[in-house]
Amino acid sequence: MAQPGSRSEDRQDTGPSVFLSYSRDDLSFVQRLHKKLKDRGIEAHLDHDDIEKGEAWWERLQQLMTESDSVVFVLSKASAGSKVCRDEVDFAESLNKRFIPIVIDDLEDVSPPAALQRLNYIFFVADERAGATGDVDTGLDQLIRTLTTDIDWIREHTRLG
Repeated sequence: MAQPGSRSEDRQDTGPSVFLSYSRDDLSFVQRLHKKLKDRGIEAHLDHDDIEKGEAWWERLQQLMTESDSVVFVLSKASAGSKVCRDEVDFAESLNKRFIPIVIDDLEDVSPPAALQRLNYIFFVADERAGATGDVDTGLDQLIRTLTTDIDWIREHTRLG
């Protein structure tokens, strides 16, 4: 049970909250994703909107990640090679945050951060090896389903059944 006045108690009637980790090179895609998530009832935090000018940005990013249920990592060539994105992954990993990597670019020979390599990706681009068609609406539906599914609860329910 949530502590009185805690963030989880305050949000009990709302959907999940996510922090969007991305490279500035992918801002156009991320802004569209941000709007679509909000339209679907997901509280999505985006540094571009949630950090004021003149504010200490790294401290605010840490606060946003701490307050979010999950981190959606927008995986592209630019984000996979970004030091700031890797720092975000390291910080979120130190908090044991749930990562949901979404692929928006052909990664070719780029290596994602280690914490993401072990995870199953959601593809917003075509990837024959993963059976992904590249349909953005399908990717969005998969992301929403992932964000709203309590995997641990389902597995425990199955075990008990």
